[in-house]
Amino acid sequence: MSKTEFTNFGENVRFAPRVVYRPDSALEVLDILARESTHKVRAIGSLHAWSEAAHCDDVIVSLDKLNTVDFTEDDCGVIAKIGGGCTIKRLIAELDKRGLAMPSLGLISEQTIAGATSTATHGSGRHCLSHFLTAVHVAHYDPDSGVPKISEIRDGDLLRAAKCGLGCLGIIVAVEIRPRNSYRIEEFMTVHESIDDALAAEVDYPLQQFYFMPWYEKYLGQHRRESQDVRSRLAPLYRWYWFATIDVGLHVILKAIVQWLKSPRLAKAFFRYLAPATLLRNWHVVDKSQDMLVMEHELFRHLEIEIFVTRSQLEPAMDLARELVRYCDSGAALSPGTFQELVQLGCEKQLLKAKSVYTHHYPICIRRVLPDDMFVSMSSGGSEDFYAISFITYQLPSEREGFYRFADLLARGMAEKFQGRCHWGKYCPSDRATIERLYPELENFRKAAIAMDPNGRFRNTWVNQVIFDAELEPHS
Repeated sequence: MSKTEFTNFGENVRFAPRVVYRPDSALEVLDILARESTHKVRAIGSLHAWSEAAHCDDVIVSLDKLNTVDFTEDDCGVIAKIGGGCTIKRLIAELDKRGLAMPSLGLISEQTIAGATSTATHGSGRHCLSHFLTAVHVAHYDPDSGVPKISEIRDGDLLRAAKCGLGCLGIIVAVEIRPRNSYRIEEFMTVHESIDDALAAEVDYPLQQFYFMPWYEKYLGQHRRESQDVRSRLAPLYRWYWFATIDVGLHVILKAIVQWLKSPRLAKAFFRYLAPATLLRNWHVVDKSQDMLVMEHELFRHLEIEIFVTRSQLEPAMDLARELVRYCDSGAALSPGTFQELVQLGCEKQLLKAKSVYTHHYPICIRRVLPDDMFVSMSSGGSEDFYAISFITYQLPSEREGFYRFADLLARGMAEKFQGRCHWGKYCPSDRATIERLYPELENFRKAAIAMDPNGRFRNTWVNQVIFDAELEPHS
């Protein structure tokens, strides 16, 4: 253990805990909890998040050595038991050796399984990854005796809370999931004039994600579906094209424009002329699911806010997003009634701060996420599909004030008008009153967390501020 300063991937969260542990086993985690029984404890994974979820100034437990993947079988098939510190990338590789795949994948494979599921990481067209957990193994203090123990949570309200638990129930030392057989994805890209056209393709390509291209004012569809076809002969070339042109090439140019040249005018020209010219449209390619569904967003440091709305709210939400992009860039007038409505909804302060302060410079990604029954996942509740709308900046950490003002306005406006929920693992400016209104089962989550951790040893300041009432603050 040592005194260490931590910085997250986006360099927007920093903390220096009193002590850091890197246990080799779940039993060692229990020893640590026994040693630190009067202190606040927080687990960390890869720190590939932009919220304050990992922040802790007291005791940090790094899960990086808890990275085993073990397989058993029962009457229903294969069960994978995965150490909480196992990265998605490692898990994919271990499953692939056995002809297996994950039931859902997000864009990033650098995250740990505990971190990814604790914040309901998702891909497109399926449930979030947390939905597929069949058990969560949590190290915590016994509520009656105070002795450290590991509970295997397999059903009921505790599982609904633990699958997206934000670290509030204890330290996730392992999870269990049922993988599926390996499968392939067919993908191609095309450009749509409207969001209606992009959504229409979802019938045939249910795993698609699509992007609104700012300043180009069109939608890029990355259409995907499962395929029984063999891997395309040119799949390696397609992967090379995607990596060299999209993952690296366009990002290097964008980074130069935003960070070095600092030119909003060039950023707009980039999207109007250069970005569309690089797209190879209607090239249908079939390849392994893990190669198609994962991107390399971790190559370049960035900051992200992602907001979830239901299908019925998606189109008006995107209309608002497009208006706010223009408003925050040049102060362009909002459509009749929109400004007054936002003022009436309590967004006046954010509107004044955000006018003409930020030029958005990245495609706005839209992904469908199926609803689930967890208490506080962003896609929890009801039967209507959710759509996650993602906004990314590549500005330097010291130059993000304009983005924060844009994001704060966006988050407040989306919450007030469309019940939009901010992703727990990304920039998340929501306050407690907003969270109370957006999550009908929040009280059930609180009860489950308190049942596992009555003294709040595993809750940090951020989760107390946005989730727990004042009377439920941890006591020493």
